[in-house]
Amino acid sequence: MEQIAPASLSVANSFTNPEAIHVKEGQAEIDGQKVDFVVLRYGAVIVAVSQNVGAGIGRIDEKGINQFRLYYNFPNPFNPATSITYELPRQDRVKLQVTDLLGHVVAVLVDKTQDRGRYQVEWNGKNDAGTEVSSGLYFYELITASQKIVRKMILLR
Repeated sequence: MEQIAPASLSVANSFTNPEAIHVKEGQAEIDGQKVDFVVLRYGAVIVAVSQNVGAGIGRIDEKGINQFRLYYNFPNPFNPATSITYELPRQDRVKLQVTDLLGHVVAVLVDKTQDRGRYQVEWNGKNDAGTEVSSGLYFYELITASQKIVRKMILLR
């Protein structure tokens, strides 16, 4: 993930495999692949590069992944959506779910076997029935057969 000053909208790629980055009129491309980007309130542009492998799930890069990791969601607080990134050091059965303060499952974002790698999932602030949930504190849990990590996030409507 790179931050780009909006005045320049060009950047030297810091990845080990340099690629051409082009940003024009709200669209970004890296070597012909479309990427998502977010313009923050303070003028920074965040460019997230991912390769889509399923509905709302992106598998990013797997170089240097050697431990089970759950990153903080971004943005946080959020409205209407937030991204959750995690890493798997080996193939594993994964469950990524959102719970409320009482521990009730609000949404199951991932429930399947996944290969080693880094994944990014977007949660749109809706429950499994497709209804928008209310503002408040929620938890997201990454669960495998041997580990569980829980983090907090805040939805502001």
